Amino acid sequence: MSAVSVGPAAGGPDAEPALEVRGLGVRLGETWALRDLSLILPRGRIIGVVGPNGAGKSTLINVIGGQVAPHRGRVLLYGRDITGAPPWRTVAAGVARTFQEPRAFADMSARENVATGVRNGRYRIRGRRAALELADELLERVGFASSPRALPGWLDFADSRRLELAKALALRPRVLLLDEVLAGLRAPEVEHGLELLSDLRTTGMTILYVEHVMKIILAVSDQVLAMDNGRKLMVGTPQEVLADPRSMESYLGGRHVYPLGG
Repeated sequence: MSAVSVGPAAGGPDAEPALEVRGLGVRLGETWALRDLSLILPRGRIIGVVGPNGAGKSTLINVIGGQVAPHRGRVLLYGRDITGAPPWRTVAAGVARTFQEPRAFADMSARENVATGVRNGRYRIRGRRAALELADELLERVGFASSPRALPGWLDFADSRRLELAKALALRPRVLLLDEVLAGLRAPEVEHGLELLSDLRTTGMTILYVEHVMKIILAVSDQVLAMDNGRKLMVGTPQEVLADPRSMESYLGGRHVYPLGG
């Protein structure tokens, strides 16, 4: 099954894609969480991913990020095969991600959590002071409202989300994987987040963004991948996906289970 490009790559039609997945298959128990999924992500684009619970959206991010090894298929980052690589290797290659449930070192302050990423990302800044200064800049950039010295357990929901994003950006990724990073935020907080994502796109960063709220996807995505039951239903502009009956039926909750070998 051939991959589907999500728009022209920055630098011209012949530019190398930032990320490519080829025929991904992931089996969980008696079902396939991903089934023969292929996709090309050009540099400097935001690709939204929509679908009902169980569609395989988070599994796709887990495979690319190195948390889950696929049973079939390949993952290529700027032509380099990173299939099944552990998370530390995907980070070194230029992939960072957020998690639906924020993950932070509980005994470190917010700025120390981000500084740890700064010191262990693609451009490792060894000096502690320089790392902390950059951490403060990143926390400000994502709109972090609490004290940078606050422990993660003291943070409200919004700042927990913001810390998760700042930690990912601290790794200096070329490809950023976001798993509902704006979910549950208030309208002004969502607006700030969308502006930040648009700014990141202008730097050439490629963003794969899982989100349940269609309004957010429509606002920020260049292209949208619609999924159901581990399969790719279609890739198109937000308007094309919104107008497609299959995608909307799936988004509104239509679900089926494909057994192994089906």
